[in-house]
Amino acid sequence: IIYGDVEGWIHFYPSREKRKVHNGKVTSVLHHNDIIITSSLDRKIKLWKKSPFDQVGEFTTPSAVTRCHLMLFGSQLKILAADIRGSVHVLRVFENSL
Repeated sequence: IIYGDVEGWIHFYPSREKRKVHNGKVTSVLHHNDIIITSSLDRKIKLWKKSPFDQVGEFTTPSAVTRCHLMLFGSQLKILAADIRGSVHVLRVFENSL
C-alpha cells in the first residue's frame, strides 16, 4: 500500500518507508506495473520508477491538481488530471521510455 499525506510525503506500508515527493498535499497516488504516479496541490504530477525508486517524469499544471486517474485507451496508458480551476489535463505515458 502506498499513500500520500498533507506535507508532500508518500508512505509505503507495511515497510514504513517514506519519501518526500512534493511541496504540498499529495492528492493522488496511483500505480501501474513498475510506475508510481503522484499529484499534489503544488501543481505537479510526477512519475516514479518503483525499483529503484527514482523520478522519471514531471508535468506542471497551471493550478493545483486535485485528483488523478489512470485510463487505458486501447494499449495507450493515459493520466487524467483535474485541477482546482476545473480543467482536465490528459497526459500520455510512454512506458517504453521509462
